[in-house]
Amino acid sequence: MSDDIFLFSLQGHEGRPFPCSIVTEAWGPHLKTNADGEQSLSFPDGSECDITISGIRGKPGSDGIVSIGINRPPASDAFWQGLFEIMCLTRCCLVGPAGRPIVADAAAIPLIPEDFGDPDAKPRLTRRWQDLVRFIWED
Repeated sequence: MSDDIFLFSLQGHEGRPFPCSIVTEAWGPHLKTNADGEQSLSFPDGSECDITISGIRGKPGSDGIVSIGINRPPASDAFWQGLFEIMCLTRCCLVGPAGRPIVADAAAIPLIPEDFGDPDAKPRLTRRWQDLVRFIWED
């Protein structure tokens, strides 16, 4: 897989941050940060990817993540399971090359702006991590 995917925590056009601990719990030992502060995921099967975590910083206790960019998502089941766990806990939407927003919680659908992603594609609901790969690249 060579396309980027993006996970957004949105409420309208405003970022709705979620705790950094959710990512740490989902990808725990696979999450690496180098000396320059760049982050990546590395899995036991040898697969890896670079990630860009964007967030907001404010008063103590208000730090949070609003988006995660994933460059060349790996085939590792642990990656997709962790991504699905993040989606379930945060009401985020995932967007891949096809442009269709994907959610793991139906309550996230009304939070997605109408002009988000492909304007002709309605959000897709997934209940299983195994469906994420198929849904990302489907039109």
